[in-house]
Amino acid sequence: MTKTTVKTFFSVTVIICLVFTGGGCRSESIELKSPDGRVCATIFINDSGRLNYNVFRQSTVIIEDSPMGITVDGTDLGEAVTLGKAKYHTANERYPWRGVKSEAVNHYKGITLPVTHNATGLTWTLEARIFNDGFAYRYIIPGVGKRTVNTEKTAWSVPAGSQIWYQTVTEHYEGVHTKQNPEKIKKGTYMCFPVTIELPDLSLIHI
Repeated sequence: MTKTTVKTFFSVTVIICLVFTGGGCRSESIELKSPDGRVCATIFINDSGRLNYNVFRQSTVIIEDSPMGITVDGTDLGEAVTLGKAKYHTANERYPWRGVKSEAVNHYKGITLPVTHNATGLTWTLEARIFNDGFAYRYIIPGVGKRTVNTEKTAWSVPAGSQIWYQTVTEHYEGVHTKQNPEKIKKGTYMCFPVTIELPDLSLIHI
């Protein structure tokens, strides 16, 4: 049976929805820009060999340099890695939807990126998509039989001065949300997603 443990302040990212008004992108490594060109995510390896990413909207920092990765069967697959050749793709589709909007829009630019863990030679896949109002990614780890996900290594480093609304009742969505400075939240605090982060320029991120 697979055991999954999610811990630390910021754990696993599925989608980052950006609700903001206002970048630059790193000049090296792999950049992924939104269809309108205003949102930029960069995936790169830092000086210590750690897989990292950041997100900008024009000159506004949304997510500062932050680690990516996951530990499977005791191996941190985001540490000491090599990036392969990225394959790019796009999509622009609309389809009926229920709820506040009657039509959903799926318009993004994406990449499929091979990532090789140098010590083991294991190559896994990072899939990422960037939208005009968000950034999403996932890890695809090959293997057969029982696998243990020991911990999540992904983090979201937000700019200093940000505020976060969150609640800790992970069994459901009915907890009371608290507004707090991220630096004051105890490491290891479990959160029920989504959480909302207000950046210093009053832009909002939903994670």
